[in-house]
Amino acid sequence: MQSDYSHINDIVYTLTDEVKLMFHTVVSFNSNNGKSYSNYNEYKTNNSPKSNTMIKRNLSYYLFFEDRRDRTEKVSIFPENMFYFLDRLEYIKRNWIDNDIGLYAMMDNTLSVTNLDEYVFMRLPMDKAIKIAPGILKTELGDVKCLDLYLNTNSPVQITHDTLLGMYYVLKNLDMLNYANTTISFAMLMNMPMNRTDFSSSSSQSPLIDTSSSSGTKGMTIGRNNKSAFFED
Repeated sequence: MQSDYSHINDIVYTLTDEVKLMFHTVVSFNSNNGKSYSNYNEYKTNNSPKSNTMIKRNLSYYLFFEDRRDRTEKVSIFPENMFYFLDRLEYIKRNWIDNDIGLYAMMDNTLSVTNLDEYVFMRLPMDKAIKIAPGILKTELGDVKCLDLYLNTNSPVQITHDTLLGMYYVLKNLDMLNYANTTISFAMLMNMPMNRTDFSSSSSQSPLIDTSSSSGTKGMTIGRNNKSAFFED
């Protein structure tokens, strides 16, 4: 097996150039004793030459929003959060997109949100939260109805109705368990680095062998520890 990988992050939906919905699958992890343990393990069960090896895998996974605007923000959604999150997205689709009577109005020839108390709020693990509210997107062609998505920050990212519907479709049809199973199986098939960019600070490492024909892109600095206050519910 290939023990070089710690996790796989898949971009499953792009909201904007800087805000993406990611699927995180853990391949291996580091323990407090400094050792690395794989989520894929094989065990010899007896001395018989046939059928004497057991495979045991630990499927550890979750979704998260990656917000790379002013700072890197990560808002995680675990399987136990999915039913409520999908319910909130269905509410938005039904009441703000399919039927928005009484939610918007023209005031002084300007499109406005009439009910500023209308929003959905969801608390998530690690003291994070998501808030979604009706919004107005300013464009060169005029004002457009949109949604203000707050990802544990008071600064919203504005997304169109079509973008939210696309994300809702992806999440509603995403089988997290099967997706994680496919992802960790893919990692076990990798025998050598492919299209890899080295983020490590050590310059003494031997060059990695890359058999791919494409070139990697220049990576961003990772591992920053940023925290910010978020508004009360």
